[in-house]
Amino acid sequence: MANLQNNLQNRDWLLERLRAEIIGPDPSGETFELNADGIAILSWEEYWKPKRQKNGEEILWQDSPIKRYGAGILFPLGLTELRQIAEEAASAPETLEDTNLGPDVRVDEIQERETDEDASKIKILADETEDYDVTLANAYRPSAMGLSFLGDFSIETEGFSVQIECANYTKVKIQAGSSRESDKVYERELWFRIPCYDHDGTPPHHVFQF
Repeated sequence: MANLQNNLQNRDWLLERLRAEIIGPDPSGETFELNADGIAILSWEEYWKPKRQKNGEEILWQDSPIKRYGAGILFPLGLTELRQIAEEAASAPETLEDTNLGPDVRVDEIQERETDEDASKIKILADETEDYDVTLANAYRPSAMGLSFLGDFSIETEGFSVQIECANYTKVKIQAGSSRESDKVYERELWFRIPCYDHDGTPPHHVFQF
């Protein structure tokens, strides 16, 4: 019986981790708050640490939500692939020029340069490949999703309700890099998860009656 209970607990843990990795959220780390003026200056050590909001909600700091999660993502109505790429390019962090700012800064610089190099390779490949489908650049990002389920309506004869747990992510620009060795800082981004609620303060829901 003990082994069965352990197996069930392990399964629940695995399912929870899969859910956190694929659709989120996955809050972790210490509590982080912006100053009253909305400005935050972090050292590289503070920036690279996992962090969460005071209310327990998630803060993404390594990747944007669309890069962090692979499913369950909806985009603003009318957003195309080309427009999204342009917006991401416009918000890309600046390139570091000083290579003697300490080990943490050098790691950050290397990651940025690799990202820029990969983006350049993709652009060159797209320009040189004859079979490149340019129509994909104007393909719309999904702004709606469907729901399928199996129900026994011989038992539930009056109807059913659907409740949705969802959230928006708000991008906040902060400054990182200050340390005892250098006061030079660079602009970075944090993504704050803001849960969506109905006017009555509950998660969005709808009752379907037969």
